[in-house]
Amino acid sequence: MSLQDVQVRPHLVFIGKNISQVQTISTVADVASSLNNKYFAFHDAAGAKRYVWFNVGATGVDPAPAGGWTGHVVAFAANSSATAIATAIAAVLNAVTGFTAVASGFVVTLNNTVVGYAQPVRDATGAAATGFSFKVITLGQAEYEAGCIQGDIEITGFEQSKLEIICHATGTTVKDERITGYSKPQISMTFQETDKASLKKILVMYGMSTFTPIGVDKDEVFGYGPVNVGGSNPKVFIRLHPVADGALKSNDWNLWNAELSLDTFNFSGENLSVIPATFSLYPDETKPLAQQFFLIGDATKAGY
Repeated sequence: MSLQDVQVRPHLVFIGKNISQVQTISTVADVASSLNNKYFAFHDAAGAKRYVWFNVGATGVDPAPAGGWTGHVVAFAANSSATAIATAIAAVLNAVTGFTAVASGFVVTLNNTVVGYAQPVRDATGAAATGFSFKVITLGQAEYEAGCIQGDIEITGFEQSKLEIICHATGTTVKDERITGYSKPQISMTFQETDKASLKKILVMYGMSTFTPIGVDKDEVFGYGPVNVGGSNPKVFIRLHPVADGALKSNDWNLWNAELSLDTFNFSGENLSVIPATFSLYPDETKPLAQQFFLIGDATKAGY
């Protein structure tokens, strides 16, 4: 019997991987200068406020939205096709520091070159709206420590679905079983850091976007709404690191595809404010079958 193997083992929780954001912009054709003076807004990971506006047939006037936004003009002829407009937009965006852009047909793919979340590209409002479609393909992430976790961190859901095998000659006696699938593992924890920056990270993980309103003295805002109907929430990487291991990662738990389920925000004047959270774990099919839900060990040394 070795009592040294009986341990109280606190962990640090790291969420996110250092990846850059990728978005698409689906354009429409200009009809008799219909896009003249219209614009859309975009941001880098640092939150810099930028916009693209259209100068059609050299008759445009910069809309100059209030609030310290930096403009980037895209010029094209009246009645230009959606493909031609996408090509012109990509050329301009590709020259902006912090971005690369490429056009394919009427779709521009915009890549942030710096890791981390960026406010999604969005259309102007009212008469200035372009009518384009915008979509986040890869949500930018930067690994961060989740901070002070309350109580236990629990990983559950390791059940296997099995089909019983019975034989006519032995009646209902179960002779064996065959595995037909695996349950969905989950990791549960309770966040205790509930400042605005922490709330933003949690809601962005839950598929909610942030934005900075147009106008003087406007701050970034965020909230909750039905934005992902018909789709799915972002997947994030979670790493559990034993505190006692210091820089050593050989005992880390690496959970590849975790999707946040959020039910309660608990704020109190008498008790600690907490946010209980559960993450569903989905297989990462780029990994070997035996480690598609998670891997224990140094993921970097394993080639991940």
